[in-house]
Amino acid sequence: MTSVLLIALELELESHAAVKAPERAAKGDQIAHPLARDTQGRPYLPASSLAGSLRAHIRRHHTGQLETLMGEEPGTRISGSRWETSHPGEEQRPARPSAIRFLGTRIEPADGTGLELAQRGRTAVDRHPAAPANHKLRTDELLPPGTRISCRLRVDDLALHTRVLGALADWRPTIGGGRSTGLGRARVATARYRTLDLDTPEGRARWLTRGGEDLFAGGTALDLEAAQPEVVLQASWDIVDGLSVTTGKPELDEATARTVARVLTGRFATADDTRTRLPYVPGSTWKGVLRSQAEYILRSLGLPVCDSTGPDGTCGECDVCIALGYSAEDADGNSVGRRALLHFADSPITDAALSVRRHVALDRFTGGAAAGLLYSRQVVDAGHLTLTITRDPDLTTLPVPPLALAALRLACYDLHAGQLGVGGATTRGLGTLRRTDLDEAVAEDERRQAAELLAAALTDTAAPQEGSPA
Repeated sequence: MTSVLLIALELELESHAAVKAPERAAKGDQIAHPLARDTQGRPYLPASSLAGSLRAHIRRHHTGQLETLMGEEPGTRISGSRWETSHPGEEQRPARPSAIRFLGTRIEPADGTGLELAQRGRTAVDRHPAAPANHKLRTDELLPPGTRISCRLRVDDLALHTRVLGALADWRPTIGGGRSTGLGRARVATARYRTLDLDTPEGRARWLTRGGEDLFAGGTALDLEAAQPEVVLQASWDIVDGLSVTTGKPELDEATARTVARVLTGRFATADDTRTRLPYVPGSTWKGVLRSQAEYILRSLGLPVCDSTGPDGTCGECDVCIALGYSAEDADGNSVGRRALLHFADSPITDAALSVRRHVALDRFTGGAAAGLLYSRQVVDAGHLTLTITRDPDLTTLPVPPLALAALRLACYDLHAGQLGVGGATTRGLGTLRRTDLDEAVAEDERRQAAELLAAALTDTAAPQEGSPA
């Protein structure tokens, strides 16, 4: 019996996402990391990106089915039709292709009109002066939340049809890089499938006379049951005295003919299932602020943690590097690193009140305003936002170091106490937040547990090692 399973998937981005093509960036281009595009210049998502995400999902949730459904693991060396192993003593076996064929993808805007791409400026922070590092500002091009991605699949092996549908039913795709800073989250919005029996006249007629989207039309809806990511830490905040996370590229204000640094905005889902443009704090900002403070807390106690002010940067071995990942270069100049176990989501700001604040540089000689140095910054004066930190769904079997979690919780309390701020101009009164979901009894208990954990770590660190003098 010859039977073909055809599957039509519609994915929806829950956050900004991108598969980048840095080779497309021209010299002097403001966008350092443009999106991958097809030959007609349209944003494009390679099907291999989705195939990799599905492979990771099957490996994690459908034990023993990975090679049957998706073929040999990447990295195995194939010679002709044989599988070669670099491990002595292992028996060679025939190569196995993936049973699931990804036929292609198409990107469509959320509202069915035009695709409004997002741009996000990012920079690295020099930990010694606690200021942006020189020559590190870059702009990324991103697909906005709500973008629809159509994907078509084909499976020929009748014995695998049920298993493939089962794997797709609880799949939560991840797309592109930057996932620990809020990028790449998606969901399967709809999935429809039909089976063509090519041994019947009806099946052969449809197969031979239809093509493209018409071949996938109709079919049966697949019941979806994907689980939500595990939330590790969640905190709600009110803006106290203004917040400014800008795009990194000043824009011309036509009303005043002056440039204004606009706050970062994006289209986010609201309670009524519509999408509204809102200012937001990107996950990269949360991760940078809280990571820096967590390192400071552990380092102040003498616990082993990165000394990021040194020339070596992140170590890749301490608890913070294990929890939040790192990237570096080895002695040969090769890129090395570790994936983060925790993801920081973007935080849209609701009930936001915006204003433009004007500033001017001072002439240190006269003590007055310097000529021609008036500039403006857009600020969110008030609003509400929520910090959400989740586990990486692909790495749930790896434990998050308790010390790193304790330090992150204490960093949130420091933020609540006003000891650090979020966004730009924190030394000029901006960036102060206050927790709105803080139960004092629970907070005191969490602080006590964190303190006990840190004290135990200090005791272990101070204890003499076996074979060393007491």
